[in-house]
Amino acid sequence: MAEPEKADGAFYGALPASGEALREHAAAPRRQPHADPLP
Repeated sequence: MAEPEKADGAFYGALPASGEALREHAAAPRRQPHADPLP
């Protein structure tokens, strides 16, 4: 069977693996082109 970390990595491929990087990713502003405010 695949390890939980590998399974999570496959599902959350865009998320960093390390805790510090994960925190930085969560703290960084998320880019959502489809969520741009209307003029």
